[in-house]
Amino acid sequence: EGIILISGGMVSLVIGIAGASGSGKSTVAEWIEDELLREWKDWETKVLHQDSYYSEHGEELLNWESPAIIDNDRLIVDIKSWREQASDRKRILFVEGFLVCGVPDLLAQCDFCFFLKVNKSTCRERRFQRDEWIRKHPTYFQTVWSSYIKYNKNYPLNICENGEETPPSKYYSHTSPPLCVIDATRSLKQVQ
Repeated sequence: EGIILISGGMVSLVIGIAGASGSGKSTVAEWIEDELLREWKDWETKVLHQDSYYSEHGEELLNWESPAIIDNDRLIVDIKSWREQASDRKRILFVEGFLVCGVPDLLAQCDFCFFLKVNKSTCRERRFQRDEWIRKHPTYFQTVWSSYIKYNKNYPLNICENGEETPPSKYYSHTSPPLCVIDATRSLKQVQ
């Protein structure tokens, strides 16, 4: 609804899409991008994936779920550079990643943020389904989940320690940026 209200003028929006590993961030970003382009052909869209910003020293680190492994400074520079580019079209940049809400300087670059909330069992099932490495190293999943809790706990997400509860979707207009928490335990196909 908010996008429709502002679609009359020249607009450049940065929309964050955050959530645990396997919550559907990339899928949702690509789906929204496709839907926007289908409806509003004059819009320009782009997706930046936080996973594309792994640091070069990442091979040495054991925790691939830590903010230290992502070059968030470079990601922020790329967001600012995108904002500064002149365009005669309405534009939306989607920034998706597991730490978009967990890194304050990165979150500050967003005009709006979606947080895709999944419970622990859904996260585990999806991660094991898509990732051969974690199937060979199943104990690493605890690092994935505990990092998700640790680095997102200061945001108003009502994350439960055991992770099995998924609160209903909720809109937080008082946060900066405004945030919409979405129950992502169902697949996109189930929602459509």
